[in-house]
Parts: sequence; C-alpha cells; structure tokens
Amino acid sequence: MAETAPDADVALATQRKQQGNEAFAAKDFEAAVRYFTEAIELDPSNHVLYSNRSAAYASKGEYEEALADAERCIELAPQWSKGYSRRGAALVGLGELDEAAEAYRQGLSIDPENSALQRGLDEVERAKAQGAKTGTSASSSFQAELLRALASNPRARELLQDPSVLSAFGDLNDPSKLMDALRNPKIQEVFEIISGMREGNEQPASSPDSGTSARYTNQDVEQQVGPNGTMDTEPVVDNRGENTRSMDLGSPAPDADENIRTTAPADSEAEKATRLEAEHEKELGNDAYKRKQFDLALEHYRKAQELNPRELVYILNEAAVYFEMKDFHKTIELCQWIIDRNREENLGADFSLIAKAYARMANAYDHLGDFDAAIQAYEKSLVEHHDSRTIMKLQDCRRRKKKHDEEAYVDIEKSQKAREEGNTAFKAADFPKAIEWYTEAHRRNPLDPVPLSNRAAAYIKLGEIPSALRDVNKALELDSKFVRAYARKGQAHMLMKEYHKALDAYEKGLELDPNNAELREGYARVMVAIHSTENDPVRAERALADPEIQAILMDPQMNILLKNMESDPSAVQSAMRNPGIASKIRKLVAAGIIRTA
Repeated sequence: MAETAPDADVALATQRKQQGNEAFAAKDFEAAVRYFTEAIELDPSNHVLYSNRSAAYASKGEYEEALADAERCIELAPQWSKGYSRRGAALVGLGELDEAAEAYRQGLSIDPENSALQRGLDEVERAKAQGAKTGTSASSSFQAELLRALASNPRARELLQDPSVLSAFGDLNDPSKLMDALRNPKIQEVFEIISGMREGNEQPASSPDSGTSARYTNQDVEQQVGPNGTMDTEPVVDNRGENTRSMDLGSPAPDADENIRTTAPADSEAEKATRLEAEHEKELGNDAYKRKQFDLALEHYRKAQELNPRELVYILNEAAVYFEMKDFHKTIELCQWIIDRNREENLGADFSLIAKAYARMANAYDHLGDFDAAIQAYEKSLVEHHDSRTIMKLQDCRRRKKKHDEEAYVDIEKSQKAREEGNTAFKAADFPKAIEWYTEAHRRNPLDPVPLSNRAAAYIKLGEIPSALRDVNKALELDSKFVRAYARKGQAHMLMKEYHKALDAYEKGLELDPNNAELREGYARVMVAIHSTENDPVRAERALADPEIQAILMDPQMNILLKNMESDPSAVQSAMRNPGIASKIRKLVAAGIIRTA
C-alpha cells in the first residue's frame, strides 16, 4: 500500500497539479509533465496525478510513458474508470488496438454510462473492422511505427489526438473509401507532414528511441505476441523480497513460458526427449522457487542447463533465485552472461528474454544503490522490448536518483558562501549572476527559505514576476513566518496590478511584524493605487479569473449585498460592521470589481 503524504506535501502537490492543469490547457505539455511530476513526488499515492501526467505524455506523443502512468493510476485506483480511458488512449497511440479496446471495455464494466470510454471503444472497433475487412493486419506494425514517427511533429501530435484522424488512416486501406479519405483536409495535412519529414531526414520510427528495436520486422513483431497477446507470462509469485522498494513490482520470478526459446525445436526424437526433460527440471525449479527452497531450485535449473545448454531462460531463472537470496552481484553476473552468450554464440534469443535479463540486472543494480548502472540497464531493456512495468521502474529509479543526488549535494557552509556571492552580485546590479548564485545556495540547502526570497528579489529586478512569485511561495512553504517573503510577494503582486493579492500579502506580513517599515510602506502604496486607479476593465477581468474572487462572488450573502448596493449605496456601511463581510468587500474593491467614490 502506498504511503500517505504529509498534509503540507498534499497541499503543495495540489498547487503543482493546478499549475500542471493550467499548462496543459495552454498546450505547454512539457511544463505540464514537469508540474505533474513534482506533484507525484510530493503525493505519490494520488492516482489523479498519474492520470493527468498520462494525458500530458500522450499529448507530447510519448505514448510509452503515458501507458506506464495509466497502469500506475489503475494500480492505485482500480475502480476509477478514467484510468482505463488513459490506458486505452496510450495503447491507441502505440498502435495496439486490441489491447486498447480491452482497456475501454474494462473501464465500461466499471462505468457503463461513460461516454468518453464508449466513444473510444467505438473508434477503435471501427479502425479494427476496417483493417480486418481489407486484410491490413500484416501492416499494423508499420502503421504503429508511422504513428510514432508522426508523434515527433507538434502539429501531427495535435492531429493524432483526433480519433477521426485515426479512423481515416484505416479508410486509406479500404479501396471503396480511399478517395474520400484522401480528400480529408486533415489527412492531406498529415501527408504534407510526412513529406516534410522525409525531406528533412527525420529519425526513422524504428529507432531505439521509439522504444522498439530497429531489428524488428513485421514478422518479428507477430511472433513475439503469445496466445494471450503478451509475452510476459511469468508465474505469479506472492512471496517477494524483503528489500522491495516503493515502485518495485516484486522480485523477478522464474520464467515459466515454454514459448520463449533461444533455439529452434530439435528434429530427432532423442533431442525432443532431452528438451522435454529439461523443461521438466525447469518446472521442478519453479515449484521449489515458489516454496523458497532456493538451493533445490538452483539444482533443478542447472540440470535443465546441462540437458539443453542453448536455452538461456534457465540461466535467467537461476539469476532470479540469486536475486531472491540477496546475492545481487551474482544476479548481475548471470544476466550479463546471458547477454554476452546470445551475442557471441549468435543464439538468436527472443528480444523479450534479453529485455528481461537487462531488467533483472537493473533491479539488482538498483538494490545495490548503483542508480546510474540501473538506469542504463533499464533503458537497454526497453530498447529490446517494450514493457510498461519496466518503464515504471525506470521512472521511479530516476526519481530516487534525483532525490539521492540532491541530498548528497547539501552543504550548509557552501550554501552560505554561495548566498554571499549572490548578495555581492545583486549589489553590483548583476542580477542574472545573482540568480545563479542564489540557485546554487538553494541547491546546497533546500530547506533554507532565504536564498529563494533573495532570488525572487533578483527576478523582480529583471521583470520575471511569475518566477519571483514561485520562489516566494516556496519560501513561505518552508517558513510561514518569514516576513521578508511576504514583503516581496506583495511587491510582485503589486507590479502585476493584482492589488487584492498584494494587500493580502502585506496584511499577513503585518500580522507577524506590525512595525515592519517595508511592509507598512508597501501596504500604503497598494491602498493609494487602489483608490487612485481609474476604471480598468482588464484588471477586473483578470481578477474574475482568481478562484478566491470567484468564491466571494458566488457567496449568496455577498450576492444579496451587491444587488442592494446597486439601489442603495449606503447598504455597504452597515455590512462593513461584519468583519468577514468587510474583508470580502475590501478584496473586491482592491481587485477593481467594486468601485468606491
């Protein structure tokens, strides 16, 4: 079960989520992913955050990452239908229409009235039906690769979010609908993009970066899909290792799938019998593994290797046993041996088996604390074979490496020295250099709010007000009684003509230090600005987008008062005797919603 985040972390995660939503609405998907990632780090048990990041990844065309987040969302909240919608959308982007349809069906079994899920399923089924009618299943891999290539183009990404475009792709394979499809303006635009990509020598869709090995052919892809539509057929083993981590999906169980082979079936009866005996030893080893009889499991796996030395899955199972025994160095040694033997002896092992060897090696490196080696091995695993669980482990490993590196970088003495250098640059009016030093000071001591407040002052000097507000808000999260941060927050809002927010910041600071000259002067400047500013519809319109102002205007009591004020302006005088009402009226006046004589 995921741990519950502290209240402070949850509050900050909610803020980051809101920032991510705003970035998503502005189509700044890179920023949206960044904000949702920060939110997840603060509140890793919140399934909505994974759903939102999945949508952002899909909008960037990074469907593998989108799928991994959708899977994590479903794991955290299996009864939340939107998680299955995210999974279906990611699988459509990857060209896995059968799995996408199943995801939509699973979601509809939870929420039968969900129109988005039903619409997604209808589009997928239509595309599948068109492909089946025209006999285009053999080209499905090529089409998936083409969609991945198009996802690298911003405009193409936008087009691919439209289900009708994906359906039109299917129409291209139907002679009776071909001409209509070619007349479709969106399809014409897609072909223009493809033409531009060819002229510009874009990276082919089958490159390792796409998550698919460049060695794959259509035949290879078809052969890798087993009877159940997946090659991941390891037995479910509930007894997991004691050292499992936050995202560790369990110790690597032995591989029980007979269809993952590295050698062609033998022709002679004697060789067939030997192979069957080796498989029997493997099954005995799997049974011993499940009972945690590790020495016995090793004995059976080694017998299997003696009987069929070219079958690498037995070595992979042996590595799983050593992993469970916490002998991570031996695990790494065996996995590397599998990889080396396959290459040197040209055994032609299945891509998924080599991927498992890399993933198992990565897991061992991870438990040894060697994050760099683990990340490299996870990445190599994904080059060999796409697996959403491996993506999740890679993302988690990167997150923990980042946290580890940040903690290792902390040095309070160096932070103080960097802050002093920043102050020197600030006094010399070299504000970009000051920001560099204050950033270094913050990295060296992330719990000190002063470098953030100082950096906010430098941002204000450069006119980068949103960055300044981000820093002062973070400083106040670290120390809610940091008076100087309230002064700089008020100054930033003042410059943005958000007078109601500036007033609120100065008032909170004055509650802590009533005699602070900087706060008192700032407060006075805001009051003068409020009462001297002419009617500014732009400022009022911007204020109406503020959730706090919206809440005040939606208050029934305030609604009645505002209507009474239209016919009787003196009504406000009696209302001001109520401290709560008075505070709300002052905010509306400061925001420019209410004008005073």
